[in-house]
Amino acid sequence: MSYGQQFPPPDDPYQKKYTYEQQYGRMYEWQEAWQKAVTEPSPETFQELIADPNANTNRAMTWIFVVGLIIGLMSVVAQAIFGAGSLFFFGGSSSDAAGMGGGLICGVIMIPIIGVLFIIGSYIAVGIQHLCAKILGGDGNFADMYYAYATYTSPLTIISSLVSIIPILGALISIPIGIYQLVLNVIALKAVYKYGWFQAVLTFFLPAIVIGGLVFCCIIALAGSIESVFDNINSTLEAPQ
Repeated sequence: MSYGQQFPPPDDPYQKKYTYEQQYGRMYEWQEAWQKAVTEPSPETFQELIADPNANTNRAMTWIFVVGLIIGLMSVVAQAIFGAGSLFFFGGSSSDAAGMGGGLICGVIMIPIIGVLFIIGSYIAVGIQHLCAKILGGDGNFADMYYAYATYTSPLTIISSLVSIIPILGALISIPIGIYQLVLNVIALKAVYKYGWFQAVLTFFLPAIVIGGLVFCCIIALAGSIESVFDNINSTLEAPQ
């Protein structure tokens, strides 16, 4: 076949891009990845996202750290606005103002710490789910699940924090957002670990079931011990003097 009969030609830039995406996956900007994860909920969506050549744990950690910084900054701003407002309204003294200023300084110092705590919390949460998924026969890895987790929790955490500032209405809006985040978690589990819906749902609830079972067993054991102690006390009191 001659060169003129080839379509598209080998040096066509669009063909090169198409071939790259087919071989390595599409590259998503952070806002594209977040939007796709939240607005197109399906296992196929998360499979496309984790196939992104830029999908890795470091990128996910960066997102979660930045979200932690944003949440920390929002807390400091809210403290400054509402704290100053209440101080002015109730006629606070200069010592009260100094105390509020010290609290704001501590809040600013805590902002990067909050970001680190967000990363630690996300690692623990995804690590527990990864262990449960493996127990249930899932065929996936921690890095993919952590990245999928970051794509939907990052935007939803920011949105939930923003709406929670609204009195009463914010709390009502945060509830469906939290439920939707749980739904996305189950979908991501199914996509990453390539098993059925039942296993995905069970993976999500298994930690709660195990913890609940352990707490129940501890309560039963504690109740038995307490009953034994009361029996001994009654036996002692009823013994002939």
